[in-house]
Amino acid sequence: IWGFGLAVKDCNLDEIPLGNDSKSWVYTSSGSIMHNGAPKHSNLKIAEEGDIMACTYDHVELNFYLNGENLQAPVTGFKGTVYPVVYVDKSAVIDVNFCDKFHYPPPSGFQGIMMEHSII
Repeated sequence: IWGFGLAVKDCNLDEIPLGNDSKSWVYTSSGSIMHNGAPKHSNLKIAEEGDIMACTYDHVELNFYLNGENLQAPVTGFKGTVYPVVYVDKSAVIDVNFCDKFHYPPPSGFQGIMMEHSII
């Protein structure tokens, strides 16, 4: 069991799977994009071992990708600041890359997450 996507700061990360409340939007191992306990999109391609998953977010629309292919299941309706989230359960293993050296190039206009650095 796994999922990844976006959540607001006060999302309860101890309650998995995410996507069962109004504070997270996640693509899940069941092939659904979940939010508020209901699928926003379902019957999507299901990732298998070795597949590369990704998402893009432009402050308006969240899109998910599988092996470089857009799943054509956009999610909108975000309010406020959101953060990337990833969860695993039942011995699932996920490698995560937020910054660079992506297996598939990001769509035009997107890049890795810029990490905050202290200059003091």
